[in-house]
Formats: sequence, C-alpha cells, structure tokens
Amino acid sequence: MDNNNSNATEGSIIEQPQNSIVVSVKYRRPPVSGDSEEEYSSLEELPDIELTENSSEEIQNRDEISYDSSEDAYDAFIEDSDEDSSASHSHFLYEKWNHLSTGKKVGCISCSTVFILFLALMTTLTVSFLHFYHLMDIEYSTDIVIDDSVTFSDIELSEIPDGEVTIEKNDIFRDKAVVNILLIGTDERSKNFSKNARADSVMIMSLDNNTKTIRLVSLERGMLVSIPGRKNDILTHTFRYGGANLLMETVRTHLNVDVDKYVRVNFEMFQKLVDEAGGVDVELTKKEAYGLNKWPNNNTAKLDRKVHEGINHFNGYEALQYSRLRWIDSDLERIKRQRKVLIAITENMKDLSVNDLKDVSEDCLPYIQTNLSAFEIAGILMNLPGYFEKDVEQLTIPQKGTYKTLGHVDYKKNAEILNKFLYK
Repeated sequence: MDNNNSNATEGSIIEQPQNSIVVSVKYRRPPVSGDSEEEYSSLEELPDIELTENSSEEIQNRDEISYDSSEDAYDAFIEDSDEDSSASHSHFLYEKWNHLSTGKKVGCISCSTVFILFLALMTTLTVSFLHFYHLMDIEYSTDIVIDDSVTFSDIELSEIPDGEVTIEKNDIFRDKAVVNILLIGTDERSKNFSKNARADSVMIMSLDNNTKTIRLVSLERGMLVSIPGRKNDILTHTFRYGGANLLMETVRTHLNVDVDKYVRVNFEMFQKLVDEAGGVDVELTKKEAYGLNKWPNNNTAKLDRKVHEGINHFNGYEALQYSRLRWIDSDLERIKRQRKVLIAITENMKDLSVNDLKDVSEDCLPYIQTNLSAFEIAGILMNLPGYFEKDVEQLTIPQKGTYKTLGHVDYKKNAEILNKFLYK
C-alpha cells in the first residue's frame, strides 16, 4: 500500500480491482503496562490494512450488495444474532469439550455423576423421612370464604358482649427468625372435622430460632372483634364464619402480629396426643379438684374417678375435661389450664425416642388440619429437641389493665405488649 493510501481517512475512496472486496481497517495500539501517558499519545497512527479477496460466483450473481448503518439494520442484525445464539452456544460448548484432554473429560463425567447421585440420595432420604413421620397423611385445609348463612343458638348468642371495636391499621412486624403458628382447638365431639365448629381454644405458638425458645400466647375466645361483612362478634365465632384463614386474618388485623400458619385439632385428636405422650402430670388447686369431682355443667364431663389437690396423672380424656373446666372461675383461668396441659405434653416429649415420636406422629398427624407444608413440619420436628432445654414462656391476651370488659378491649396496647413479648 502506498503512502497516499496509508494516510487515508475514514471517508476516503480507495481504488480497487474489479470483482474484489476491500476491507479497510485503521487502529491504534492500546496502552500496555509500562507506557506513560506521553509515550502513548505520541504513538503514530498505523496505516490502514487492505484485505483483498476475489469475489465468488455467489457474490457476482447478487443484484446488489449494500451496507446500511441505520438503526433498523442494526436491530435486524441483533434479531438474527439472537436466533443463532443458541446454536452458537452449543457449538462453542462442543468445541470446548473436544479440546479437553481425556483425563479432564473423565473428571467432568465423574463429577456430574456424583452430583446427580447426591441429588437422588437427598430426594430419597427426604421422601423417606416424610413417610416415616407420616407427614404425607396430613389433611390440608384451604377454606377462605365467609359463610353468610351461619347461625348461632340463643346460648351462643348470649356470649356476645355489648361493646365496640377500635383497631388501627399498622404495619405487621415480622422477623424471619420467629415462626408464629396459630393453634386452633375446635369443639367437635367426633373424629371428623366439622364446618360448623367454633374455635374453642385459640393460641399462638411462637418458635424463636435465635434463642431456641417456645412462647405460648392464649387469646381470649370471648373478645369482641370486627368481622368483614358482619356485625361485631366474638373471636370463637370467627372460625365458623370463615375457617382458619379468617381467624388468622382477624388476629393479624387486631393485634398486628405476623401469623399465617395454623394447626387445627379437635377434642379427639387432643386426647390422642395426651395418651400417646404417656399422659400428663398436672398440679390441681383445691378449687380445681372440687370442680372436677363435682358434677360439672354442660362444658365438661364427669370423670370416672376422684382427683385430689396436688399432682394428678391425667390420661387424654381427663386432661381434656380439665382443659375445658371454667364454671369454677372464668374463661381467662381456663386458658391458663389449657397452656398448663400443653406444657406438660412438651415436658413428656423431651424423653421420647425417635421411634416414640414416630408412633405419636403416626396416630396424631392424620387428625390435624394445617397449612404448614410437609417440609416445614419436618424442619420443626428436626429442630424441636433444641427448644426443650428452656422453659416455655407464657402470656394471655388481653392483658390486665387493657380492657374494661371483653367487649371493650384496647387492641393497640395489647398489640404492643404481644409484639414485645414475641420479638425479644
């Protein structure tokens, strides 16, 4: 190339032989390590390079060859590139694979095989674990519709106190380390769940993964609450209106607490759980012993034996009657008794072996409703022994001094107390 051509600029025309393609390239050497700024700036521009190739017959037969630098042409080029990207990528991998040595190919195949076998093993172990603890037998509930046809008896309606409900819409506090599960005890007298049941017992079981602490919060079933589309009613009736999901939503909106998981049991399952745990030891007051020995009213049944003040060992049926006893004092005292039984069950489970836990799950888990997944339950079961080293912390809502009657509850104050208790 002569000197005139070597000084050609970007728009200059270069004479070229007929039927040939000329590509003109002009570049500067990029700076390398050790070049100073002055040295780099003084580098002379290198001459253009001509690459000449005789045109093929295919090019000669074309009517016209044009090069369009417009945006439309660029977009078309990108689209064509995208269509070929998958094939180009596959070709690239194929070429890389061919350039690997035999030893590296064997190593890649071995690692891939081991990884696939590991995934298969973990899947098998997980499925085996879920079946071993009968976690695949759980009955899942998805009831979310408010039933407008719900009615209550005169006795049930008489439980609704006069009052008013004031709630404030605040952000619900959340902590990934804390799992809150609503425990719902419904009042069926049979093995099967009923859509006409009430939430006889409502508790929040909180698992703090940071401190490995279990916290139990009893929610008074007779608190007046606001129910969408209906008149104000008590908490226990909420379950009959819309099931577990409506009950959880009511607890969230009134107490600003993060609870979207639940476990529902009925009287039958409660008795089974106590019996499978080997019964429970409960310390009775003189008043409680009198209440169980005297013919109870309609919310409890008569025991088959006399009990006494002090420690008594209860089977499932006896523990249920004790948990439902309220005619001697109040519903607020009854929910304390319910927590006492649950804590006693927890104490008994500390000494259960893996096979014993399997037996408990086999007999009890098919009799619960929950929206916890099998994997979530498996995780709780695996971590549960770590929680047994500390005492269960307890709380009742509403707290003393935060309500005049159950029809006038200060939900703002109770929400503050509850969240401070759960998220220490």
